[in-house]
Amino acid sequence: MLQEERLNPASGEVRTQHYDQEDISLMKTTPIREGVTFVFKAEATNLLNRHVFATPDTNPTDSSFGLPNATTTNPRNVQFTARINF
Repeated sequence: MLQEERLNPASGEVRTQHYDQEDISLMKTTPIREGVTFVFKAEATNLLNRHVFATPDTNPTDSSFGLPNATTTNPRNVQFTARINF
């Protein structure tokens, strides 16, 4: 039997939202002539730039009680690479 997890908000254990991040990589190889190819690559992390907020402040005496003070995800990052193989 599985035991149900109990969260204790007084100790700072608060559930946060689900973490989604879409990463994509595309690559195109084009032959130029025999033994020589051109490779183009595009990579993107956090493509849709979704924000996940950090755990909210759990100290009831703070003026920011219940508010998240940061995000836990990285910003969108796009990288392009071109390479000639011979």
